[in-house]
Amino acid sequence: MRSTSSLNGDGPRALTAGAVPGATHSRSQLRFGLWGRGADAGVLGNAVTSFHFVEQAHVPGILRDAGPDGLSTEDLAAKNMELRAMVPSAKVSDIDPTKMGHILRLLATCHWVREVRPDVFANNHLTAIMDSSKSLYTLKSARLGGDVPTTGLTQWLLDGGFAANPTNGLPLALAFDTPRKHYHWLEQPGNEWRLARFGHAMNGTRYWEVAENIVQVLQAWGAQHAELFNSGRVSFHAQDFFDEHKPFELAGVGTVTPPAIFLTRAVAYNWPDRDAKVMLLILRRAAAQHTKLLLVDSLPPYACVDSGTGINSTYDDAVRSLVPEGSPLLPNLGKASAKGHILDISMHARPDAKERTYREMDALTQSAGWKITSVMHVVGSLWAYTTAVPI
Repeated sequence: MRSTSSLNGDGPRALTAGAVPGATHSRSQLRFGLWGRGADAGVLGNAVTSFHFVEQAHVPGILRDAGPDGLSTEDLAAKNMELRAMVPSAKVSDIDPTKMGHILRLLATCHWVREVRPDVFANNHLTAIMDSSKSLYTLKSARLGGDVPTTGLTQWLLDGGFAANPTNGLPLALAFDTPRKHYHWLEQPGNEWRLARFGHAMNGTRYWEVAENIVQVLQAWGAQHAELFNSGRVSFHAQDFFDEHKPFELAGVGTVTPPAIFLTRAVAYNWPDRDAKVMLLILRRAAAQHTKLLLVDSLPPYACVDSGTGINSTYDDAVRSLVPEGSPLLPNLGKASAKGHILDISMHARPDAKERTYREMDALTQSAGWKITSVMHVVGSLWAYTTAVPI
């Protein structure tokens, strides 16, 4: 297995300090070291789609001209738009650079491109395999040619899916010719095997999705935790994420308003920014100054050290790297964290959502009137407990 420096072609990497000792878990480092060619099978689905997009978007050629310092996703998107404008059959629309950044970050995690700084990418030796070696002037003159890609995610991204406010589930609609969103589509006739497989993957959390399933939750919990319900310590209340939060009554407590804490687990990553912001704004309006918001979601790290520059963060102790200074591993542990980035691409392709980086989560919470005060990472996992308070 080639070293990180040989793949990057820029000499040994100097990683800054700031790693969290608990996050630098020996199992994760060992997992990267043992991940040979045979282990790459788990990456293939979303990685191949990402490769397809990068090739169709001429990213290697654009990055070649940028040199070792790389190019920001904003500049990449702008240059891609220049090329797309020359294709007669291509739709030209506003581009959301964050989607491009998430795709390139998966490939950087697998050493197929290099993340120089957060959301700034450069070619490495492997990327050269995908490079046509044609200048952007030549590509423009040739008008790119070829047919519009047929892969659902790639077609969505190149034909308008980069727009800032695309419809939820549009890649799924292109791939399976359905107007339904992902969860509704799974329950349609003919998808029984997909629904069963998805249910196993989610380990029963589907019970929480609709109000009618509260009865099933009570039945599942009742035998083992009946005393919690009988004493009134635990109760379930139906609540639409997009309805204003209303006070409710608890036995022995009275009216609960405003609450001391809002806990959302695996919620934000199911929704695009515009919808997640609406939900957080609703919680903010229902909160008092003492109310805390606890977001339990994955925070996938960058494939580079995050120096903390260029961000208007309200929290100064965000993790900058998952490895200690001098480690040959990527700052996000490379392929040991690939599953989180693979899931991220799946979230883009199905509900048009994403696994947010710390910077993205910080920007989202601030836009809804919250500020992050602490982040606690789960050892050996990309999951994190992010606490925020009203601004």
